[in-house]
Amino acid sequence: MKKRILPVLSLAFLGAFASCEKKEVEETAPTSLSAANSARSANLLYEEDLESSLFSTAHNIENNGTSWTLSSVTNPVYQGAKAARFEIQKGQTLVGSSKRVRSEVTIIKGTEYPNFPKDVWYSYSILFPAKGFEYDDTRDCINQWFEDGSDETTIRAQKDKAFLEVTPASGSSTLMKYDLFGTSSNGKSVDGFNNIPKDKWTQFVFHFVHSTGSDGLIEVWRDGVKIHTINGRNMHLMIPKWKIGLYKSSFLDGSSSRSSRVVYFDNVRVGNSNATYADMVGGTTTAPTPTPPTTTEPTTPPTTEPTPTPPTTTEPTPPTSPTTPAPATGVLSYTLVNSSTDKDIMTITNGAVINRKTLGVSKFNIRANTTAGSSVVKFVLSGKESKTRIDDVVPYALFGDDRNGDYNNWSASSGNYRLEANTYSGTKDKMGSATGTPYVINFTIQ
Repeated sequence: MKKRILPVLSLAFLGAFASCEKKEVEETAPTSLSAANSARSANLLYEEDLESSLFSTAHNIENNGTSWTLSSVTNPVYQGAKAARFEIQKGQTLVGSSKRVRSEVTIIKGTEYPNFPKDVWYSYSILFPAKGFEYDDTRDCINQWFEDGSDETTIRAQKDKAFLEVTPASGSSTLMKYDLFGTSSNGKSVDGFNNIPKDKWTQFVFHFVHSTGSDGLIEVWRDGVKIHTINGRNMHLMIPKWKIGLYKSSFLDGSSSRSSRVVYFDNVRVGNSNATYADMVGGTTTAPTPTPPTTTEPTTPPTTEPTPTPPTTTEPTPPTSPTTPAPATGVLSYTLVNSSTDKDIMTITNGAVINRKTLGVSKFNIRANTTAGSSVVKFVLSGKESKTRIDDVVPYALFGDDRNGDYNNWSASSGNYRLEANTYSGTKDKMGSATGTPYVINFTIQ
């Protein structure tokens, strides 16, 4: 990975997912580190693939200094050869002046970054191990957007569920909860949310417009599928800093029945206002899930760990090259459409995973969105199924429509696909020359 020096004095940005109790979010005094940072895109403020370092350019690391609280591991990993392992234990040495049970990394702190934008992207891949993150009635804090100790936005886990808690609207004291492994939201009880899939990597992307008012925005993608769009207030007073790791207040008061907690992170990124979804996922697809190391609770990270064996598959694996940049003219993007209702579902980006069960949709179509004045679009679909189609009437649909926007159905087979399309002059029966650049994406139907 190429090194890039950011033109700032320090990278400090608030950190952690929604609404930790006051006693949970007190922190130690930060230690500012170098602004040097690995980033493969000018749109990334921070990127850590964990291959050559362990958060060496992060703003601050908070743990008790023992090697098992934060370690580099070779199994499990999401991509590449290494990932980060966080662990906390009941009865461990407490951390900082606030004396808490935590192992957290403040990735970046907005208040110490000149002209830090309100519009920011965040992403990482995370794995909850079956042995190390067992069911617990009490709460774990996994991710914080931290401000001043009140009305925060955080990610929590409780009762084998994971959820985003968003700071309440002005004048309200009700925290809104959003299921991270389903689509339930707005105060639904945690018991009604979907269970965390254990021993499986999940990639999350979060797009924030940090605001104390109605113009605030949080968009959430899980493994290429957009699961939440949350409008309104999402911070208390100031641009937050972003923290990931483990924090558990019930290890201090003794109310948890567990004695340790473990979680793994990989491919951690922060993007600026110009970042795109493709920047945040790096143009990659979901990696195969290796078998995590077997440990006993409490655990100590092994010194030598086996290299995971990828699963055998008979289907072609989509290339891991970045998304072809959308041209200034021609095809700009692809939209997945529910052909039963003719409603748009999501923009399909490179590496997207389209889960029919999660979306609750069985029949699709794909629309190419083009610049004004386009005449003809030629589609070429390959992979699990193949199809070539030329369309010269808007909407330009891979499987056609009735010429009035009533889309034809595609009962897609599960598998990997490659889609290429371009615009041309002329008509369907007499195509002219290309007027754009071929736009290529790879995606998976589940």
